[in-house]
Amino acid sequence: MLGRKIVGFVFLCSSTPLWAQLNPLPNDPAIYLAAEPIRMPMLIASADERGMNHANIESKKTEDAFEEPLFSKNKWHEYLGLGSLALAGLAVLAPKEDGKSPHHYLGVGAATLGGAAVASGLTFHYKDINWKHPLSDPDTLHALLGTLGALGYIMAVSEAPSDIHPVYGIMGAVSMTLAIKMEW
Repeated sequence: MLGRKIVGFVFLCSSTPLWAQLNPLPNDPAIYLAAEPIRMPMLIASADERGMNHANIESKKTEDAFEEPLFSKNKWHEYLGLGSLALAGLAVLAPKEDGKSPHHYLGVGAATLGGAAVASGLTFHYKDINWKHPLSDPDTLHALLGTLGALGYIMAVSEAPSDIHPVYGIMGAVSMTLAIKMEW
């Protein structure tokens, strides 16, 4: 057994100078200092029907990276959730006047988009929800936090203009932020 290891080690050590002799490196030191790596063809033996021959091995053509479409089920769900969070943020900044103000309409828009995000998430990802261990499964926790966020928006709109409605709105925005952050 030890003899086989010694023979293998000797073979490995003797093959390195042979490879270096067949593939000499350029003598110009400026090449080694270049920003781009040197790409030299490697010669290896390849077998085909006619027997053994040497062939240049070209690097494989890199496959195009996967590009997710701009509009898909997942993207719509994502856009609805982000849109609800953006409208909630704008509702905080909008002027708060009596009656139907931009604050009111932005809050209603946040509640609508939040509800649509929850509905689309439950429609497209209902198989991902695990009710046996809801707090340890990230998909189920995402669904619960998103639902809590949408309910917070809805409660804020329904309780307006009372003093408690900002609490519901903040709770909804924080829950929606956490739900979105879990997926990013």
